Amino acid sequence: SNVDAAFYTDGNLLWKITDAGRVAASNPTVGTTLDLANTGTRTLINATDGVWSGIDTGVATKMFTVVGTPTSGAIEFTKGRVVSSWDNVIYSDPINTGAAAAPTAILPHSAPNWVWTSISEGPTAIYVAGRNSTKSEIWKLVPDLAASPVTWIPTVTAVMPTGEKINTIYGYVGSFIGIATNRGFRVGEL
Repeated sequence: SNVDAAFYTDGNLLWKITDAGRVAASNPTVGTTLDLANTGTRTLINATDGVWSGIDTGVATKMFTVVGTPTSGAIEFTKGRVVSSWDNVIYSDPINTGAAAAPTAILPHSAPNWVWTSISEGPTAIYVAGRNSTKSEIWKLVPDLAASPVTWIPTVTAVMPTGEKINTIYGYVGSFIGIATNRGFRVGEL
């Protein structure tokens, strides 16, 4: 459509907004929407019944089938891949335009009550933030491109003070990461 636009959800309704107004977009999920991302005009919807993808306001199709019954999730398109989470597991796969498939788990957290809350891109890695009731961390996932299939090397890169919970992270200009928490906003170097 060659117009600057943003996508947002209101409950399970998906909307595209431009300077001309807002237009309803297709969101056929019967699950609860957990997170939303886009890459250009492609929307990525992480829901309790799977990951859905649509082009602009067209009908979204299911890309990945959920594992279990999640209560939380995050999604982002980073490093040319769909990186998503449900509860305490991070998944990474290329965009799937065929039949819905099971996603590839790349980082299951050992704590069962852990939730991944945000995903962002850095210059050489993917960053994921998560928390449980007492602590919150940012992990760096570096791809091992020599492995086939690609494997991811996880490292904890930041631990927040006890009780401070990360809500969102955002990589900025390849050098910084913004960290929004329940206690304010921090900026770190990548």
